[in-house]
Amino acid sequence: MSSITKNNTILISVVILFVASSYLIKLSELIFDNHKNETGQPVNYNIIESKEDFDLDRFDSNFISLSNEMIEIYEEHNFSVNNFINGNTKKIIIFSSLPDDFMDLSPLHLRKDLFIKTILPIVFVENKKILNERKQILNWWTETDGEEISRNFWPEWLNKICNKYMYNKDNLGELLAKVDIIPISLAITQAVKESNWGSTNYARQGNAVFGEYTFNIQETIPFQKNSNKEDFVKRKYKNLSESVASYLRNLNTNKDFKDFRERRKKLRMEGKSIVGLEMIDYLENQNKISSYRDELKKLMVENNFKKFDELFSIVRN
Repeated sequence: MSSITKNNTILISVVILFVASSYLIKLSELIFDNHKNETGQPVNYNIIESKEDFDLDRFDSNFISLSNEMIEIYEEHNFSVNNFINGNTKKIIIFSSLPDDFMDLSPLHLRKDLFIKTILPIVFVENKKILNERKQILNWWTETDGEEISRNFWPEWLNKICNKYMYNKDNLGELLAKVDIIPISLAITQAVKESNWGSTNYARQGNAVFGEYTFNIQETIPFQKNSNKEDFVKRKYKNLSESVASYLRNLNTNKDFKDFRERRKKLRMEGKSIVGLEMIDYLENQNKISSYRDELKKLMVENNFKKFDELFSIVRN
């Protein structure tokens, strides 16, 4: 009899413990959800110590949740657009996304300034990656005395670059026409134009600041199908860096931008600077309506985005 009573006691204790545990789990979830609603989704950020010599893929990670915290990080490290361009700050701050409360920032110029501060260093870093690839190709070409070598004998790293830029020929000169910078002023202008200064759902929910399309439904932003292009939907990205990298790769590989790349190649051969305002004219295949190009030019000039091309004096190759 005592054995049965003991078993019942154990069973009751287990049930009480289970109920208590379930209650605590629900309570912790409620607390977490309330905290999440107060602070927003965490935004990852990385601080690179130098824009002249840094490891592009390995650096520490930290998190913030609110726009004010993002602004404080910039102030703490003396990071401003002008300081970045003029070389008065060596640090590069990369944020993964825009904070949930980004649209609550006011006045409007504060939100615009924060958007540019966020996108500018990302465009710089992603262009730097391209220039590192370009330099690697040029160095190898020099080592081989410019000889045409069959792809069967190309190093593995070079074949990886070819795959990235969808290139299947043997001519390194033609490859270099694809592996090159996109003017920072142009990238910033299109990011502002396509995302309306970061205010679109695509930019805030899917890090899609350039509004690129995709056929793959798994890559799309929910409930954001384009009514004018039934077979396409907006693509989402893990972070803003991935969105910028995709945009740069699109201009460097898509057949619609062949004229853009040919003009850039010609400027390279003539030793001239590659500036965004001129290169807008070679985006005609992206939007055949000339008013689109006119809008980009107006946006670039009115906001003095041309100054961003000064950064290429630092990273030109």
